Amino acid sequence: MPEGDTIHALAGALGRELTGHRVTGFELRGRPPVHALVGCEVRAVRAWGKNTFIELDDAAVLWVHLGMYGRWSWYPAGDRRGEGLRGALLRLATERLTVACFEAKTVELLRPRDLATHPKIATLGPDLVLPDVDLGVVLARVRQRLHDARPSLRELLLDQRIAAGIGNIFQAETLFLERLHPDTDPRDLDDSRIEAVYARASALLAANVGAVPRVFTAGLPSRHLPGEHGDHGNRTWVYERGGRPCRVCATPIVRRGESASDRVTWWCPACQPAPTAAAWVGGGP
Repeated sequence: MPEGDTIHALAGALGRELTGHRVTGFELRGRPPVHALVGCEVRAVRAWGKNTFIELDDAAVLWVHLGMYGRWSWYPAGDRRGEGLRGALLRLATERLTVACFEAKTVELLRPRDLATHPKIATLGPDLVLPDVDLGVVLARVRQRLHDARPSLRELLLDQRIAAGIGNIFQAETLFLERLHPDTDPRDLDDSRIEAVYARASALLAANVGAVPRVFTAGLPSRHLPGEHGDHGNRTWVYERGGRPCRVCATPIVRRGESASDRVTWWCPACQPAPTAAAWVGGGP
C-alpha cells in the first residue's frame, strides 16, 4: 500500500498538472457524468496521510484512498489513451490533460462541509509528513487509545487515527531503528519514548517524499550492505529481508504473518528483543 511519502509525492505531481485549470470532463464509475462540475476550477490537490483530496471550486472535494492496488495515470489532451479508459474508477479532464484512477480502495465525491463529519476523514490523526506536525497531539491520541484498548506498538503505529501516513514499511523500519520489538506494549513506554518513535517515523516519511527509490539505510558503510536482489535491494534494514542477516549484528531477520488478516512484519530478534527478554536501552542509528 502506498504510504504517506508516496501519496504526498503523487499529490504534488497532480497539483502541478491540475491546479488552476478548469474541468472539461468528469466521470465516476457507476455514476452518470457529473456535468455540474464541468467548468469548475481545480483549486488545490493536497495529501493527508494516505489520502488525496482534489478541491474543485467551492462545489466539491474528490477524496481518493489508493489502498493496496490503486494507481494514477495521466495523458496529455488529445491522447486517445485518455478517452474511455476502460476500468477507471475516476476520469477527470482539463484542457491540458486527463487524469484517471484505477483500482483504488476509495473514490468519493464529497461536499466540502462533509469533511469535518466524515467518519473516516474527520478521525484522521496528524499527518506525519508535514514539517510542523504536533507530536503532542499524537501523544494525546496515543494515551486515549491506550485507555480504550491494548494494541501492540506495531498496531498503534499503523492506526491512522493516531497519526496518518505510516504503513507497513515505515512501521517495520521505524521499530528497527528505535530498537523496539513490534509486540512491545506501548503502555510500558513513557511519553518521551513514544514521542521519539513517532518523531523517527515522521523524519523517515519526510525524507522519502519524492525519493525514487526509497532509502532507509543512507549513510550505512558499504561493508554492511551485501549485494541483495529484489524490489528493496540494499535499501531497508528489515523490511522484506526475512532470513537475511541483520545489517547490525548478522542475526537472521524474522518474518511473521502470512495472511491479509495478520499483516506481515519483520524484525531482528537480537536488536529488537521480545518485550519480556530485555528492557529498552537506547535507540539505533
